[in-house]
Parts: sequence; C-alpha cells; structure tokens
Amino acid sequence: MRAPTLLLLAGLVACAGPDEGGRKLIRPGGEGDFGRDRGLVDAAPPPPDAEGSDASDPDAAPPPGAPAVWYVLRHDDPATGLRAALQPPQRPAGEGLATSAPAPVLVRWAGPGSPGEAALVALQAEGRPAAPLYELEGRADAAAADASWLAAHHLQHPRALRVGERPVLAIAPAPDRAGLTALNARLEALPVQPYLVLEVGVEARPWPAADAILPRTSYGEPLDPQGDFGDERDEIARAAARAAALAAGWAWLPRASPGGNRRLADPDAPVPDEAGALTRSLVLAREARVPALPIVVVDGLGAWRDDRQVDPVSGEATDAPAELTGGQRLAAYGAARLDAVARLLGPPCPAPGGLGAGAPVLLGRAGAATLVDDGEGLVASGAGLWLLEGRPTVLPAGVQLAYRRASTDVQVDLRFDDGTSLADRLPPSEAEGEVRLPLDGFAGRVVDAVVVRAAAAGRVTRPSLLAVRGAAGP
Repeated sequence: MRAPTLLLLAGLVACAGPDEGGRKLIRPGGEGDFGRDRGLVDAAPPPPDAEGSDASDPDAAPPPGAPAVWYVLRHDDPATGLRAALQPPQRPAGEGLATSAPAPVLVRWAGPGSPGEAALVALQAEGRPAAPLYELEGRADAAAADASWLAAHHLQHPRALRVGERPVLAIAPAPDRAGLTALNARLEALPVQPYLVLEVGVEARPWPAADAILPRTSYGEPLDPQGDFGDERDEIARAAARAAALAAGWAWLPRASPGGNRRLADPDAPVPDEAGALTRSLVLAREARVPALPIVVVDGLGAWRDDRQVDPVSGEATDAPAELTGGQRLAAYGAARLDAVARLLGPPCPAPGGLGAGAPVLLGRAGAATLVDDGEGLVASGAGLWLLEGRPTVLPAGVQLAYRRASTDVQVDLRFDDGTSLADRLPPSEAEGEVRLPLDGFAGRVVDAVVVRAAAAGRVTRPSLLAVRGAAGP
C-alpha cells in the first residue's frame, strides 16, 4: 500500500501542501586556483523542447517557478542503517520514493554498473529532473569512458536536470583529484556542455572547469567531525569560501541535511542533538543561497547508514541501545523531515498572529548558552541567536511586533528574505518591559525568520503581531 507520507516530497508547491493523487513509486537502491569567470544562469530546468535562458548576471532574479531544492539520493540499505539497529528497530515508512514529485535529484553514481545507474534510469523514465553526482574516487582510469557513457545515456536525456540549456553534472572528486583532467578532456570532445558542479570541502581549492561549488559539509554541522556546532571559525571559513567562489564567477549551492549519527562506524563519534538539527541546517543554508541560482541541496534521500535520511520512518520512540543513541530518545518521526523541507523552502504564507510557537532552535552562540521555555517566557542563559519561526511569511498591513522582556540585552528580531533584518532598519528600542514595534512600511515583505538575539542572560516572551487600531491598508 502506498504511504501518503512519501508524497510530501511534492510539498514545495503550496502552503496547503501537495496533491497526493497519481504518483508512482520506485524503490531506491539498497586543480587549480580561483580565477575561472563563468556567468551564472537561471536555475529552472526547461521542458524537453523548450529553450533555456542565458542569464549571466549573478544578481539576476530567478524565473517564477524555479525549484528551491535539489535532493541528493544515496543508496544505503535501510537494514544496515542506524534506525534498524535501534531497540526496537525503526523502519522506512511505505514502499519507496515518490518519483513524480517536482523536486530534482542528484543521484550518486559510480559507473554504469552502480546502483546510481538504475536509479537515474528510473527517475528520468518517470519524468523527474535528475542528474548524476559522479563519485570519481577509484575510477580515475575509467573517467573518460564514464564521461562518454553519461553523455550518451543521461546528459542528453529530455529529463536531464538543466541549468539554462546545460545538463547538470555534479562531481565528487577523489582527495588527490585523480581523473579530473581525463574527465574534462573527454567532455570537451563530446557534443554536450554540462553545467559542472564540484563537491568539495570549504578548505579545498576549486577546479577551474567548474561552474558551481557544492560544499561537502552541510550548513549547521561543524567542519571538524569531532567538533561542536557554533564554532565561530566555521562560520568565518564558510563565508570566506562562498565569497571567494562568487568573486571567481562560480555559483554556490549550500547544502543542508539532518544531523548525522556516525556511531555505527565510529563508536566514539559524538552524538548530535537531533532536535532542530535539520531546521537549523535548512535555515542557515537558505540564507547562503545566491540570487541567480537560489537552490538548497538537501542531502539525505536514502542516507540510512548515518541517520541522515530524510525519508519517512515508522516505529516506536526509543533511547536504546545507549551506545548508539547517547541516551537521546529517537522518535520515529514519520514524514517530519520532508515536511520541514517543504515548510522552510516552500513559498511564503500569510503571517500568523502568534510567531514562533515551537521549541527554539540554536543558530549561533558564544559558549554554551541556552534558550529555555519555562512556561512563562523564554530564558537565555547567555549570548546567542535562536530561531523561533523559520517558515517564510508575508507581513500584513497595519500590524506591530509585540513582546515583553526583562532587559535590553534580549530582543526579538525579524529577518527578511533580502538578507536584512528589522534591527537593521529600525532604531534600537531602549524599552524594558513591553516592547511594541510598528511595522508601517513593511507590509508585503517576506519574513524568513523570527529570532531571539541575546547579548547576555535575560528573559523575553514569545512575540505576536497585533493590529494597530485605525491602521490604513496598503
């Protein structure tokens, strides 16, 4: 029986959610320095017989309906993943992956005989825009032959994922980048000019032939696998890598994923706090998009081995065995991860009267500060930044932002979709107790995030939008 939860992959089309009718299912399978100047182009994959665009302005707006997300499809066997090793085990919900949902897919591919080949064939046959994410490690000697195969079977397919008129080819190089030269030489000799996306670490030198950079580590994760989120050096390194890529003419494709748990492979690996990890990653990646190619790459379809899967899960909540969970209670989250992608990367919705009713999600902090709801308000133990609401919303006319606080060290802020915030645009309030900020002039603006900023310990209530009596409409 088809599981409705799987069909939430189509939830990036409307605030009310997807139409679940008629979708089909498949089973996923168990060097150079900066300096290449390539123009950025529109992200919308055109219909098979349509002409693509040639937008070369990095600041150009994307066309209406351009996809907001590309998924990465891995091929882990759920039976060997972390969820299957829990006590009692948790399992995939439903029979497979909804392939006719609109979001494109980057399929990890390691040669014509790899699981990625069967997945690419099935996805493109079903009409889903798809592209290979070519894993070059161990295939340097086959790189030229692989390029010919990809060009013949996938890059010229009518349903190839495209950027403008060019089919996408993502590449995960080996650490020594063996095979890249042979791959590029063969591609230049073929009757196809792929849009090349290079998957690298933020510290690595990109490849001059690339068109876009896909950072290997997701936003919201520490760059050091043994580190903790919140290290200011990580933020600086990411920002520097993004700025350098854009300055050199490459697009930047921020990556997001659930927090991984590597305890199956490494018993000493840290266990991340699962609560809010995907939300944090999506919000931080969303803020790092570039205007001409505003894509977030969500990594986790089929990523069962280290619990990065976004696929729906069924079963009972459990904290056993402790050597895998670190004592955390892991819920069988259903389709919550796919729903988070749809909610945070979908179109903006009308703003509710109450803002941020969920648990605060850490976006950045100094030290080990926390923000805790004690039933009467939110208590910050120190300096930090926390998300209260990350779903894009449209501000109505005639409202004000209202909340109460114990000191001026804590404030509620609105972050707009153009990268600015309410704190940037209004003089700081010096009021303690009740705060009311008129939002005249902001009607129709899209708020990407409602956050709490704390410069020191303090208390604040959850905010709300109140109508201004007698306010005129826009």
